[in-house]
Amino acid sequence: MRRSPFLSRWRNALRRQLALPVAALAIALTLGTTVAVTASPSGPEDPEPQRQSGTTGGFAFGAPRGFFTLKFGLYAPRAQSDIYAFNAEQLTLDLNSYNAPLFGMDFGYSVNDRVDVVFGFEYSSTSPVSEMRDWVDEFGSPITQQTALRQAPITASVRFNLIERGRSIGNYAWVPKKVVPYVGAGGGITWWRYEQFGDFVDFADETIFTDHFRTQGWNPIVHAFGGVDWALSPRFVLEFEARYSWASGEMAPAFVGFEPIDLAGFRGLFGTTFRF
Repeated sequence: MRRSPFLSRWRNALRRQLALPVAALAIALTLGTTVAVTASPSGPEDPEPQRQSGTTGGFAFGAPRGFFTLKFGLYAPRAQSDIYAFNAEQLTLDLNSYNAPLFGMDFGYSVNDRVDVVFGFEYSSTSPVSEMRDWVDEFGSPITQQTALRQAPITASVRFNLIERGRSIGNYAWVPKKVVPYVGAGGGITWWRYEQFGDFVDFADETIFTDHFRTQGWNPIVHAFGGVDWALSPRFVLEFEARYSWASGEMAPAFVGFEPIDLAGFRGLFGTTFRF
């Protein structure tokens, strides 16, 4: 088969999507491994924070209450509604075709060492190129098109740390634990867009036509997650998280006859957190 003319554009778009989060992560990691804030003991009876088992250096003037996380990862849709089944039958797409890189940010407040309130935003986008499985044009060339799926959830969550994030040393220093596992749940609203553009076959008269079909909306989303924080320093933390979300959206008249699109799926996330 002839290589699709959309393939090079798709690769370039993917590189552009990954460039910003990868660069930001590299900067954050560099800062996290070079900057460390240590607190002096409040008196001779206090042990030095650096000598505490399983901890990093101390955080001056008490435990941090706020944090900001920059993260990226992979979104793998569940893809169980009939639009995905139709595409798998008619186009060279499968469930893995909709996997998408994602970029996100979290802003959080620590109620105490066990409970955090987190407000988050994510964006994922993929545009796989496909061909009609059983049809070619009059020249014997494949009939190609692109299918795009984008999501942007805005959520609020409650996170429960399975152990305390750290311990106070004297009156002025707080020492974080090196590794802290956590679980949580939350919800919010997600913007989404699904579209197909390119060449298609009209099955009624077997003619080939060019078109652009699009549907989008705002719908509720809920999620559950679990992960682990790994402290590089008192202020900088690496975060590893697995999240599963549930959502669906009504299709536009351009997709008449199709049930609501399934927007549920798994998210694997990696990020860097700055505490303040």
